Amino acid sequence: MHNNSDIESNELLELEYVFLFFGIFAIITNTFWAILMIKKKENSRIKSYYIGFAICAGVNAIANVIEFSRAMMYRESKIMVTSIYCIFYAVHPTMYIFADIGIVQIMFSMSINCFVTVATINNKRWIMSYITLQILGFVVNFSLVLLSIAFIWYTAISIKEPTVRITCYLNEVLDSKCITFYAVASNLFSFITMIVLIWTLVKVQRKISLPATSRLMIQLKIHSKNIRSLLVLAFLTFFLLSIPLIFMILHKTGNITPNMEDISWLLQLALYALHAFYRILSSNQIIHLLKKHCRKNTCKNGIKILNLFSNFAICQNKRNRTACEQVQNIDNTEKH
Repeated sequence: MHNNSDIESNELLELEYVFLFFGIFAIITNTFWAILMIKKKENSRIKSYYIGFAICAGVNAIANVIEFSRAMMYRESKIMVTSIYCIFYAVHPTMYIFADIGIVQIMFSMSINCFVTVATINNKRWIMSYITLQILGFVVNFSLVLLSIAFIWYTAISIKEPTVRITCYLNEVLDSKCITFYAVASNLFSFITMIVLIWTLVKVQRKISLPATSRLMIQLKIHSKNIRSLLVLAFLTFFLLSIPLIFMILHKTGNITPNMEDISWLLQLALYALHAFYRILSSNQIIHLLKKHCRKNTCKNGIKILNLFSNFAICQNKRNRTACEQVQNIDNTEKH
């Protein structure tokens, strides 16, 4: 017979293994996505933002792996340490903050970039505003990072007694007010990002409806496509960042158990991994790399399976019909 503490301990251990699995999976997928984006022969600012997003998501995954590796390593330990010890020797608390704030910054910068790009089309008086908004965006983002880090260190230094277990769980290292602050700040900026992108998309659609030269019309349609893609990513980011905040509030009100709050963080981590995996498949670059480096019969079946998933991911996007048709034509040619 197992008592309740044994059952809870086993459940916690299983949850830690799941965190490690998705953490490693997220590191691999986001690293691979970033590499594919770097190798992609395309010079655009949006590409740089996507690379930054993948890096920050990877940092979040590394923080999860470090935290739950320590939890498994020091499971039986009863050593108590200070918060500042965890900040110095277990880097994951700072990495969590950096990753989430970094993702918010990247999305916010992308929205500002889209806004000023659309605003400066055939409007010379907006050119000076473009520079001003870029500087303002940098100052706001940089200030947010400094404020978050300062808040972390202040919270850690203010708790001088060894009240934290050596496992250094984030919710033990940082004060609940600190975690709530950065969660609310992240969600607020994500919400502002969505508003800016929606407003910019409406502006583009209005310009498309007006008479314009063919060259300008092509530019507007490209901007519209990019903004729609970014808007989907902005909604995903807002959803990912709001999940832990909602569960945190529910936990404080006593409506859910602490394990449910852990599951909310797990869901966020899993979605970071699956998002990068989807991006890899939809790019179709992985198939070309495997075909280039694999021998004819060594991984032929693996390529076929990945090719099916990749084609499905590409063809699910209705606005990408041309790419879908090209992929299908290539497959038909290879069969013959």
